[in-house]
Amino acid sequence: MENVIIPKSLQITMDDVGWFNGSDDRKRGGSARTAMPRRHCAEDYAAINELGKRLNMRINCAFVLGEWDPDDRLKGIKWLSKYGDAWNNSAYLGREEMGAVAEVVRSSPYIDIAVHGLMHNYYNPNIPYCNSDYFYPENGRLRVIPENELRARFDAFFDILDYYKIGKEVNSFIPPTFNYVW
Repeated sequence: MENVIIPKSLQITMDDVGWFNGSDDRKRGGSARTAMPRRHCAEDYAAINELGKRLNMRINCAFVLGEWDPDDRLKGIKWLSKYGDAWNNSAYLGREEMGAVAEVVRSSPYIDIAVHGLMHNYYNPNIPYCNSDYFYPENGRLRVIPENELRARFDAFFDILDYYKIGKEVNSFIPPTFNYVW
């Protein structure tokens, strides 16, 4: 194996960190996720930590936290998922693995958390589907979702971090599909 050199002048950003289900779900009306055909685990986060350690660089990770929902607290978030009122994340959350993931993220000096989203999508049936928590297409332009919905999503994101006692300062925002519209 050849050595790869990444100059320190770069800032590495990892997209879509936080999914547990890695499989691409676009054909079923969901997100691309990480497109890895397996569940993610604590070792994946340890690998991000190790990359940061070897580069001596904090990795800016765009987190999607909906699958971290421990008790279906996100069920009330308007247009959160394709499951609507049938949201039942707690049935799929591996509690032991989630604890290990939270510990790696919490203790890593190399994993920085950027707000990315809850489920990466906006499922309002009255508007065209959009692969972003925060925007939707209208007449060829992107529109920001209503402010109260934005606030609910941001509050829920930080509530989940607090639930797992991550305790890290979050000072960056990377919207899904990298669209900034204000």
